[in-house]
Formats: sequence, C-alpha cells, structure tokens
Amino acid sequence: MIASLLWLCSYRSKRREMIMTYRRHALLRVSVVLVAAMLVPALASATDNSTAPTETSSASEAVDQSRYEADLRFIAKPRPPGSRHWQAVQDMCVSRLRSYGYDVSIPTYAHNDTSKNVIGIKRGTKNPNTTVVLSAHYDSTDRSCPGADDNATGTAALLESARVLAKQKYDRTLVLACWDEEERGLIGSQAYARSVADDKATNIAMMYGYEMIGFTAKKPGSQKIPFGFGLVFPDQVEALKKRGNSGDFITIVYDNNLLPMRAADAFVDAAAKLDLPVVALPVFDTLKNTWAMKQLRRSDHAAFWSYNLPGMMITDSSNFRNPNYHCLKGTNDSVETLDHAFSTKVIKATIASVEVMLRD
Repeated sequence: MIASLLWLCSYRSKRREMIMTYRRHALLRVSVVLVAAMLVPALASATDNSTAPTETSSASEAVDQSRYEADLRFIAKPRPPGSRHWQAVQDMCVSRLRSYGYDVSIPTYAHNDTSKNVIGIKRGTKNPNTTVVLSAHYDSTDRSCPGADDNATGTAALLESARVLAKQKYDRTLVLACWDEEERGLIGSQAYARSVADDKATNIAMMYGYEMIGFTAKKPGSQKIPFGFGLVFPDQVEALKKRGNSGDFITIVYDNNLLPMRAADAFVDAAAKLDLPVVALPVFDTLKNTWAMKQLRRSDHAAFWSYNLPGMMITDSSNFRNPNYHCLKGTNDSVETLDHAFSTKVIKATIASVEVMLRD
C-alpha cells in the first residue's frame, strides 16, 4: 500500500511536468475527435468537394463489408490452440495471404511445437528494411466460446485489410501477422517482437493490432471506465461522461512517440471522414510497461512495447463494454451481437493509417 501511494505521488509530479505536451496531442484531441466525427459529414455535404482526394480515397474504399462478414462467420467458433477449428483458421490465414500475393511463412517458436504464427510479407519498393506490421490474434480462449468479438472480428478485419492492401505498391515493407496464443499470454507476438528486436537490419515503423472491433452499445452508461483512468486520461474520461458513457466509439492505444503519433493522427483524420468516433489514449514510455497500465497492455501491441517497439491497439474496449467477453457471464460472444457497419469503418480507418505509415 505504501509503495502504491509513493508511486502515485511520483506519477502526479511527473504528470504536472508533462501535461502540456500530453494535452497538445490526444488529451485535448479526444473531444475534438468525438465532435469532428459528427461534424465532418455535414460540412462535406454542404460543399461541392466530392472529387477532392481524402485520406480514405485509396485502398480503404475497396473494403467489402460482405467479405468481412463471411470471414467473421466462418472464424467465430471455439478455436483454442491445437483444436480442429484453430487449425482451420490458421490454414485460412495461410491460403488467403498466399492467394493475395504475400510471401507467407509459418514460424514455430519455443513454447511448443504446435504454436504457430502466420506471417505474410509484401516487400517495400524504396525502403524494404523499414516495416509496418498489421496484425490480429486468431486463437480463442480454452472455453467453449465462439470468440466472435474476441477475436474473430480482428482476424476477419486483418484478412480483408490484406486483400485490399495487396493491390497497392508501397515504399516500406508490409507485414500481415496472424498471431497465435494471445489468450495464453501474448506468446506468439512476443516471439515475433523478440526476433525483430534482435534483427538490427529491420526497423519497425509501426505495429497495429486489431483486438475486438465489433461490439457497440449506444445506451447511456454502457461504457465502463477502468479504475484510475481519470488520473491518467482526465480529458478523455470527461468527454465520455458528457456523452453519457455510451459505447459507440473505437479506442486506439499507442505509445506517445513520433511515429505512433503520426499513425494515430492519420487514423483519427480518416475516422472523422467516416463518422467514426475515436478515443485516443497515448501512453508515455515511462508508463507503458508498468503495472499501472495493465488494462492497456492486454493485447499483442504490449509485446512490441516490451521491446521498445512502436505499437497500437485498436479495440472496442473489451469487457469494459462487451458483456459477452469470453462468455464468462453465461452469455455468448456470437456474431449476432456485433455491429458489422462499425467494424467496417474501423477497418477503413486502419487501412488509411497503415497507408500513411507505408510511405517514406
């Protein structure tokens, strides 16, 4: 208890010193983002600029919601590592990425002989040693839970993203990754992050992780706020309260450094054009690998943070909104509970951001 109080005092002191820099980015942006998502479509319709290029005018426009939904319905069955459906989804990742023209590998790692990531690579044309990673974990819990939101939404989003991104040429190398064993402690992504951290020839410009992107709840009070978030993210929490704590937004969590901030800005700009509310949560290097941020380290981006690599989680906020999380309360994490139009907007905003980061 004493240690916790000392940490809190130390944190408050650091926060006072850094608050102005912090607020210049996403702390004050969150209110703007939530409002802009509603205002931009109205402003666009009031002016004749339909032919003007936007952040969402390239690959993201090719996103097909029906393809995403079909993949989601196939994936959303129990698939703990080693199970029959786990193998089927792994095979799906392999065959799709190969069919889209990616160079595919299926590395195993030290945890056991059956654990496998699926990695697809599209080499950059100008700077192939700089890499952008777009990813999602394809495993589910060991329970007999379909895992539709967690994380069939992410895997289906990854495959649809891979399809549309394969048609373009980019300066930097694009890696598509289906991670294994996220539910057992980020094991697959940890293995990959460790390998690229040791590879001095590879520079990770950005890592994106789709982590539950399909559940919305528009009823006031449906969005829960993690304990203590008001201390670290006061402006975001206040903005959500003003909107009645409704769960109709997507959250992006990222380390507060130059490249992740660029990726976040691109995501936010694209989301505003799509009428997609965003809550942006930048986390300082001094905090991102600490116990205090444990609620923001619950997915594969944290594996990259652990090796001081840039990472972003894209999420509907998991159990802080979705009552069907891991089917723990006797409810079912099923496709029928999800908002596919919302997920499609998330995919489009992500692709727009990825394209920005793939440019030199």
